[in-house]
Amino acid sequence: MKPLSWIADLWKILETVATLTKEVERANSEIKELRRDVNTLTLTVSQLRTDLAHETVTTELVLDNYKNDIDHVKESIAGKFDVLTTRLDLKISDFERRFPTMLPEAKKRRALKGKSDEGPD
Repeated sequence: MKPLSWIADLWKILETVATLTKEVERANSEIKELRRDVNTLTLTVSQLRTDLAHETVTTELVLDNYKNDIDHVKESIAGKFDVLTTRLDLKISDFERRFPTMLPEAKKRRALKGKSDEGPD
């Protein structure tokens, strides 16, 4: 029976080698699949980084544009305010020009009333 045990041992070794070979092939296949997944993940991360950089630049441009719009609106409002205050000043000047002709007469009347009130004392 010794020759049969030797053949049985050899058979077990061959089965073990065959099993290990299948496991190595399966491991190699999984490694290849994992490498593909890592490459895909790397490309995805790279694309996301590029997209994020693009969005950052776009956001900065939009914010700068809004800032410029706000500055323009502020300047426009300030300009309109200056125009309105200038118009108001002109209107006030017009009214003041009308009053000086009336004012001296009122002053004269007051002066006359003041002198006549003082005289009878």
